Amino acid sequence: MSLKPMLLFALITLLFAFQAIGLRSYSALSLNQSDFFRPTGIVDLGFQKPLNTSSLMCNITVYTLDIGLDFASSTNLTVTGSGKASIQLDAVLRMSKDWYYLQNELALSENTQGEFNASFLVSVWNLSSKRSTFSPQFSVPSATIVSTPNGSVLVYALNVPFLVRVPFSFEPMIFVVANQGQITIHFYDYLLQQHFSPFFNDYQISLKGMQASLVTGGRNPVNYNLYQCVFGGAFDHGVTQITSLDSQMLLYYLNGSSYSAVPEAVAYGYDSAEGVGGVAAFPVFINGVPQVILSTELKGVINLWPISNYFVKLNISRSSFLLIANSKFWVPQGIVELPALLGKAVFSLPLTIEPFNKTMFELIAPQVLQINSTARAVLSSIEVNGLPTNNSRISGYVFAPISFFFSYTMQYYVSVLGPNISIQGFYDAGTTLKADAPPRLGNPITPMSFYGWIGTFNITSVSLRVTVEQPIHEVAYYKQSYLNLYILIVLIALITLVTAVTIKRDL
Repeated sequence: MSLKPMLLFALITLLFAFQAIGLRSYSALSLNQSDFFRPTGIVDLGFQKPLNTSSLMCNITVYTLDIGLDFASSTNLTVTGSGKASIQLDAVLRMSKDWYYLQNELALSENTQGEFNASFLVSVWNLSSKRSTFSPQFSVPSATIVSTPNGSVLVYALNVPFLVRVPFSFEPMIFVVANQGQITIHFYDYLLQQHFSPFFNDYQISLKGMQASLVTGGRNPVNYNLYQCVFGGAFDHGVTQITSLDSQMLLYYLNGSSYSAVPEAVAYGYDSAEGVGGVAAFPVFINGVPQVILSTELKGVINLWPISNYFVKLNISRSSFLLIANSKFWVPQGIVELPALLGKAVFSLPLTIEPFNKTMFELIAPQVLQINSTARAVLSSIEVNGLPTNNSRISGYVFAPISFFFSYTMQYYVSVLGPNISIQGFYDAGTTLKADAPPRLGNPITPMSFYGWIGTFNITSVSLRVTVEQPIHEVAYYKQSYLNLYILIVLIALITLVTAVTIKRDL
């Protein structure tokens, strides 16, 4: 056997071993953090189906809203927003052979955290042709005509901005009235907030000698109208970034001689660019908007609906009221008292309905109240006038005060992952979770040693013991050691070197 190859092999092996000893151990498991972008908020866009083709309205409650100074676009992560937002009710109006797109907006500009400068906006777009034109028959008091690349749009803005603080309720309405050959379109705006007087706006557009009706699709208006929350833009009715939070409708617009639907334009989790002639949509990578809670709002139905630890929304007939923790509100037919719920594993919602002309009521207590993607409340018990009941849907006539008592148990989403450990799902608040991670993994040459639990809590012990009081995400984190492998390589190199030297001496 030649000595030179053996010596060369021994030297190369030793060099590799000493170099490898200087390398740091690497993690066998890496954690990725999600990126979140403004704006953020929780908005309920409640839809009320119209009974005819003359009116359309919705109840919108803004619980939290942080517009911020900017936000990233979904294409190149460049700043496209300007710290502004609007919440709007849109409808399609048919007048003779023309089709118009009506917008009733509440425009918001962030002043300080939770406080906004607001104004009402009304606009009318012509969908019948590429160039928007307005008939002289239009009566447009205090309105202006804004030029856009695709034509003109009629815009009205309330001249004096007013102050708005979250949380608040906003109820826009579009109402068409026909009287002796004249059509009047009313844009009603009603805004209710705590500590401030309500705001009311009624803007009217008159049309003479024409027939007009809202295109509501009969009993299925979800195909023609749109409620949306719009972020960004300068309110010039040009291209605007739109994030649809809880839109229950699709927007139809005129394309040539037929209607074209753009369902993805108002789908949850999508941004869209809105232009005068129609809607174009593109997917959004992430919008940072919390999961929005869906609600059911039907005429004559009272929905007792907690959306977070702070607010409860009560709908009686066609009116919407916002209720704040530790406060008491008198509303038509009802009194609601809501205790502070923060930090409680079990909370109760008392409701008393007072008689009002022997009013018939229907009350629904949801079994699960999905607060967000990682927190929810589960109905545990119901009492009516002090007596327990298993019926979560209660109806009848109010001849005397009726008291209801609902108890909900908070649950949080838990994810504990590790070798042979998979705990995932919702757990009651107060539950104690236990998990034990193996101290070592792998083979003896390159073993993996437990480093700690990484996530909501950083715990170095292999035994995980936590109480569920919030959403929990924990991952068993291991570091892989190459020390035994390095020692083995050095031994092989030394044995090879000694063998070569011995053979040379014997020769």
